[in-house]
Amino acid sequence: VLPPLDFAVFDGGFVHLGTAARNEALTRIARTVKPGGILLLGYHALPGFAAMMPLRDVLNSVTATQTDVPITRLRAALDWLAMADHSTIGFLSDHPGLRRRLNNYADIPEDIAATELFSPTLTPFHFAQVNASAAAHGFTFAGNAALHLNMLDLAVPSAVRAILKRARSRIEFETLRDVLRNPCYRIDVYVRGAAIKNATTFWQQHDSLLVGLTHDADRVDFGGTIADLSGFPFEALREALANGPRRVSDIPDLGPEIARDTVRSALAAEIIAPFAREATQTPSPQGDAIRVPLSINRALLADALNHPKDVPLVSPLTGTAWPIDPAVALVLSAITETGCGFAEAEATVQTRLLSIANGRGQTPEGQAALTALVRRGLDGLTPECLATWARLGIVTGG
Repeated sequence: VLPPLDFAVFDGGFVHLGTAARNEALTRIARTVKPGGILLLGYHALPGFAAMMPLRDVLNSVTATQTDVPITRLRAALDWLAMADHSTIGFLSDHPGLRRRLNNYADIPEDIAATELFSPTLTPFHFAQVNASAAAHGFTFAGNAALHLNMLDLAVPSAVRAILKRARSRIEFETLRDVLRNPCYRIDVYVRGAAIKNATTFWQQHDSLLVGLTHDADRVDFGGTIADLSGFPFEALREALANGPRRVSDIPDLGPEIARDTVRSALAAEIIAPFAREATQTPSPQGDAIRVPLSINRALLADALNHPKDVPLVSPLTGTAWPIDPAVALVLSAITETGCGFAEAEATVQTRLLSIANGRGQTPEGQAALTALVRRGLDGLTPECLATWARLGIVTGG
């Protein structure tokens, strides 16, 4: 039995359940999440995923003889799609968004891709359907997990903003935006109980938020909308947070209204993040003196080879995970665990990998691949990255 939770995640499974099972799952979650707690709900969305449904039927047919080996079946399906795309089959050319979705399968774990393409129980939903189900179990929609999608100027390209401005409610706003952006997948945030109902309470909570620097980008792409974050007021925000996180109400050189708007845009761009507690700025590691204080992060670094994509490192200050390239993780692990330093990192990591591979990397081709991997990791371990990770408490000096 789970204890009362402040935060719950129901990601993906929602669309694989029948009506009774979905209601049972939401009932169980509602009993477990505290009043005022958060539910993160992810699901395949309409209309974006609609074109995938007939294509899934086709792929189930053309791979029907390979159902015993899911990964082999997936690869056969992707080969068929590549051939179909090369042959300019009308269904794919008529749905360019679908082709972009299919391209993503090369970047996600094969078991997830296979489930999405072949699961007989997958049923996508419109936002309004999911919202009604959540509301029936005492949850109130609070917004999309991608912060910029909640902001009119960033939610859609400028050419269609006039359509979105016609929305008379938040439910209509979400419905219109899904038509305009055509997403295949949504991740929404729900609150158990009533949402904030007045501006005064909202701004009190907003202004008490503790924020700190993370990434340092001047231009950010919000799904086709490019925002310039150089100059005023973003430079003033960076300077105010240079020595550590601050409350929004305590940001100097910006008036309250400008500070609010700047923080919201910077949060959406992920150049700042909410921090769990106040902390002074941690100096960037100098030279070879790097430590990873959290044991969970050291374990994740040591297991980098088993991650199909990026390695998530935990920030104790933001309570979130920050992905790094597995090659960078291998080098960082070698430097922090052995104290070998940057100069000896290449040889140390290669020795480690050769021992894991039982000598299979000792061929000229294998050695070249190892060398390329390690050098990629060294190139990615930049002073800028170390500075960011130091601000997040992921690394410290020696």
